[in-house]
Amino acid sequence: AWFTHPEDDGQFWRIGQFMDLALCNCDQYRQRLAAMGRRAVTIIPGVDKTFVPKLVLGFVGRFSTYGMRKGADLLQQVNGLDFVQLAVTNGRVPPENLPTFYRSLDYVLVTSRYEGGPMCLLEGLACGKKVICPPDVGFADRFADGVIPYKNGDFASLAQVLHALYEEKLKISALVQPYDWDLWAQEHQRQFDALLGEKIA
Repeated sequence: AWFTHPEDDGQFWRIGQFMDLALCNCDQYRQRLAAMGRRAVTIIPGVDKTFVPKLVLGFVGRFSTYGMRKGADLLQQVNGLDFVQLAVTNGRVPPENLPTFYRSLDYVLVTSRYEGGPMCLLEGLACGKKVICPPDVGFADRFADGVIPYKNGDFASLAQVLHALYEEKLKISALVQPYDWDLWAQEHQRQFDALLGEKIA
């Protein structure tokens, strides 16, 4: 039988006493069933291959209407990176919804070559999001602890930063990479074959 977690009605433990094999999602319940003298194994559920990390970057402004000052060329290149999911306000996010927009991001991206601000730096930091921005743009130098710097106007420098941030996500994703549905099925087959072999013998 498959044992996920106990409920208050005690069925988990009562049924566990009669199983030839208890299949558990996690080790803590496998260990408790094993302490009752039951054969129990842990088989971690699978993760579908569509669950892959993306680096979610937010750009506050219109994607297509800004020129060199706003770094439209850099923004286009960033948008071409397959591991980046770019969220752009494009003038369609009402002011009252901007905090929700910022909170949905991994980082705020500033591609400007020069600015008097930008406001998105202040707003992003206020929402607890670090801002990827050249340190010599606007007032970025005043908030250095919240700014991830790259060389002004230099896509190679920006790309290096983005790859490093994405690597952090890949390390987290790698924790569950072995647990796909193929492994889940193989582990069940292995356990059932062993149990059946014992019954036949």
